[in-house]
Amino acid sequence: MCSPNETKPDHLIQRKLHSPARRKLWQIEPSLHCSVIGTCLSMKELRRFHQKFKLDASIATTDYALHRYFVRLVKCNTYQSKYINKALDQKYQSTLRKFSRAKSDQVLKALWDEAVGNGTVAEAYWALITHPAVSESLRDTVYADVHMLSHLSGATIRIDMQKHYQLQQLTRTLRQQIAASKTSLKSQTAANNRLDRQLSSQLNKTRQLEEKYAQLSTRLQELQDVKIISDLRKKLDVYKSKVTSQQDYMDRLQANVQEWKDLAMQSDGRYRDLRKEHVQQKAERDILESTIEELLNQQSAGCFKQQECQPDSNLCGRCILYVGGRNRQCAHFRTVVERQNGQFLHHDGGLNDGHLRLGSLLPQVDAVFCPLDCVSHEAMYKIKKYCKQHSKKLVWLPRSSLAAFMRGLNEVSNNEHV
Repeated sequence: MCSPNETKPDHLIQRKLHSPARRKLWQIEPSLHCSVIGTCLSMKELRRFHQKFKLDASIATTDYALHRYFVRLVKCNTYQSKYINKALDQKYQSTLRKFSRAKSDQVLKALWDEAVGNGTVAEAYWALITHPAVSESLRDTVYADVHMLSHLSGATIRIDMQKHYQLQQLTRTLRQQIAASKTSLKSQTAANNRLDRQLSSQLNKTRQLEEKYAQLSTRLQELQDVKIISDLRKKLDVYKSKVTSQQDYMDRLQANVQEWKDLAMQSDGRYRDLRKEHVQQKAERDILESTIEELLNQQSAGCFKQQECQPDSNLCGRCILYVGGRNRQCAHFRTVVERQNGQFLHHDGGLNDGHLRLGSLLPQVDAVFCPLDCVSHEAMYKIKKYCKQHSKKLVWLPRSSLAAFMRGLNEVSNNEHV
């Protein structure tokens, strides 16, 4: 509330000017005081006013409380209101002079738009709100602009706070990187100092060698006309020719050595292949001899998976599918399998038998034999895929021979999980 002794007639406080005087802070509409205090004065200035007026400390507990108090304070024509009004006039005096030359809403609106564009909203708002020629509609328009700018400012502050936090995180990271760079730079500087000392030492040696070279060059120049130099040059040419000849000979020898090395590597590879093949054939021969001996001594009765069935020489009813190979061998393979109490099926790998038949045979068997030297790629792919999906035993035979087949049977008969 305004005190009666604090209020003075307007004609005593307005200057006697020919043109209408600007309105004072307490003369503008109370609804505009909040925007004027919040826009035209900073919180730092309000706290300075708080100390100047020696107000109660409870007023400044929060920024909002302080702002609210001064909004109510400037509604009355008091000493404090006059002080704040004078402070605003001094703060924005250059803008006030600029706006004082405007005589119409059109000019004032143009000046306001310019201020919004260059960011000088606070000073322009004070000058326009207190201008004697401003219309109520323009004042409402400017108030609406300031009101919306406050919302935009709040959103901007939130974004700035997020950016501030991100910048703090980035600052910590950069400080760590700077510390690491300083350590690396210190280490590099020490290394550069050591290198500098080494280069200085090398430079001194180089200078000494240059001096010696200069002396030798001078001596050589003095000996240019001596006959011994001419003889030495002739001998040098002869030696150069011999060196060139020897170098050509060495090049030919190196080429021959490389050829022999290549041949030796090829022979070594061939030897390893033959040795490996020999070991395989020896193993197949031993298995074949053992199997033939067992077949000669074997009784005709089957085991029907009895306990006395020998797993190393008896298939115990297992079914073997032989895919590919040569048809004339299949009769021998069938005899061998049946002699070992097994069942034998054959598919030629796609030569005459169709792949549909292969698909019907695979579910019936316990193991699949496939010779690598006599089977189609399509049959190999189908067999490999089916055996992998259904956990069937797949035996790849290196060749379509009886020995290789016997070796595969020995592997199957020793495998209890087939």
